[in-house]
Amino acid sequence: MQSQIIQEITRILHDHLLIDTTYFTPDTVLTEQGGMGSLDKIELLAKVESHFNVSYLSDDIHDLHTIRDIAERVEAKIGHK
Repeated sequence: MQSQIIQEITRILHDHLLIDTTYFTPDTVLTEQGGMGSLDKIELLAKVESHFNVSYLSDDIHDLHTIRDIAERVEAKIGHK
């Protein structure tokens, strides 16, 4: 399940935020290696929330650094529905 979520998040990065994800891995640090600013990260999380129909607590944003971090949080939230 997590690999599907990772693929979807990568697609969102590419299609909606127009970020070249060619060299991204699930463990790429989005704001450092991925070149994303904090506003890009907020926009990504908003798109992910909408896509997966989940919501984040504001505290979560500071703990989500990689695609894998986001995918794990989505998977946990989907599992608790």
